[in-house]
Amino acid sequence: MLRPQIQLLCLSSALLLGPAACGGGGADETGTETGTETETGSSTSTDSSTSTDSSSDTTTDTGDGDGDGDGDGDGDGDGDGDGDGDGDGDGSTGGPDCGNGVVDGGEECDDGNSDDTDDCLSDCREASCGDGFVRAGMEQCDAGSENNDLSGPCRTDCTSCECQGTNPPPGTSCSDAGMTCGTLGCDGCNFDTTQCKTFTTPTYAGPTAPEFDNEECLFPCAGFTDTPADGEIPTNWGFGCESTDYTKLRIACGINSSVYRYIDVDKNVFTFLLTANPEAGLISASADQTGTPFTPTANAVYAEGAPPFVPTDTSWFGGNVDCMESDASLTVNNELCGWEAANCFGQNIAGNRSLWVYAGQ
Repeated sequence: MLRPQIQLLCLSSALLLGPAACGGGGADETGTETGTETETGSSTSTDSSTSTDSSSDTTTDTGDGDGDGDGDGDGDGDGDGDGDGDGDGDGSTGGPDCGNGVVDGGEECDDGNSDDTDDCLSDCREASCGDGFVRAGMEQCDAGSENNDLSGPCRTDCTSCECQGTNPPPGTSCSDAGMTCGTLGCDGCNFDTTQCKTFTTPTYAGPTAPEFDNEECLFPCAGFTDTPADGEIPTNWGFGCESTDYTKLRIACGINSSVYRYIDVDKNVFTFLLTANPEAGLISASADQTGTPFTPTANAVYAEGAPPFVPTDTSWFGGNVDCMESDASLTVNNELCGWEAANCFGQNIAGNRSLWVYAGQ
């Protein structure tokens, strides 16, 4: 019989090779053997086996090493690779973490407040010139992208333009540009001083004098109060105005510094004297304290004596009429008159008056 022999062989193999040598398998292998043996020498053997081997291997790799899960490597989680989570291009996330007082990813700073005048802006950017916010104690102005060095109002270094337009700011004058007087202009952001002048101004001692615009470049150089007494206006009454630095004069007469009339003389007759008597055409302007013009009796200056004529002792400005308070002229030190400053350019002053002389360029 064959079966006991087969079983013996299987047992021997199993001892040497393990259970697989006898057709044994793991949990996923099934074997069935069916045999029929007869004495007649015919046998039927059926061997059916089914083997199933199933494996599943799935691998997922997400991430680029920046921790945001979007694969762009910028760490802001929006997938665009720019590191700017709010898309405004400033490098700051501007997100809910901005303002917590802790510098988080994508922030340049975070001071925990909304003050845009300190070192850290409310969107967690560091303050800088050109950001559109005036940094306290560091910047004079900041117009952001409008900063420029041609017309202002803010320079590119965040200092204020002296000029903002075609005219200087109200209240500024040549003295603000370090010069004596004249007409201040603008050249882009800078002052235009081509119409300004520099010279030493005269020293003045006398009654309170009317004030005139700095642009006129005229400064008081002599002043006197005239009463019925004699000798209050000296013979050399223009002594404080005698300088080649001063090329023109303004002579004013009135009750006080608020009520007066004046004439402008385009020659310093105390320094350069008169070439004729009278010398005509010297008066270029005449007005009262309000700027209202008046017309002198004559456009001429007169003086006694021989040439060159010196307007000391007796002299006349704007006409040579003696002692008529209604006449639009001035006569000084005329012994015929009751006042040393008579006529006072026709203001009909019945009492005390003052005489002022201005010199300039």
